Amino acid sequence: MLPLRRLRRVWTALAGSLALAAAILLWIRFDTPPELVGYSVEVRSTSVRADRAPAAGPEHRYRPDSTIDVVVSPARAVHEPVVLRVLARDASGGSRLLAPPFARNAEGVLSIRGRLDVVLPLDPGVWRLDFFVTPEGDAPPDAAATAALQVADRLDLEVIAAD
Repeated sequence: MLPLRRLRRVWTALAGSLALAAAILLWIRFDTPPELVGYSVEVRSTSVRADRAPAAGPEHRYRPDSTIDVVVSPARAVHEPVVLRVLARDASGGSRLLAPPFARNAEGVLSIRGRLDVVLPLDPGVWRLDFFVTPEGDAPPDAAATAALQVADRLDLEVIAAD
């Protein structure tokens, strides 16, 4: 039988080892950023279409007062908090980063719905929209910061002047 003093040392060493292992596991778990999944963009709103021959250019045409409904869906359910940013580039090469208001459902599907001039304030012209979904704390602060990010999906649209 072990002396009482030695038994205490064994228990103290065992408890210390378990506490250290638990701390390492928690550190690894919380220090690892959430795994990002692929996203796809789907336009569900009815855009303005030419009555006669189809116009050359983007399939999606809107007036500033048109209602837009865009759904950004993950490849699998996402439960971690995320943010959505849209990099809008015009034909002349100008760009700006937009933070549209969006709703999120329990599976992590993001939706942008509302008047185009409110949710995506774009001037008339042809625009290429790159959608970025990032963990909540990693949103790009400006258009240049998106260069290091993977584009979730892309959408081309044209904003036409209101009648």
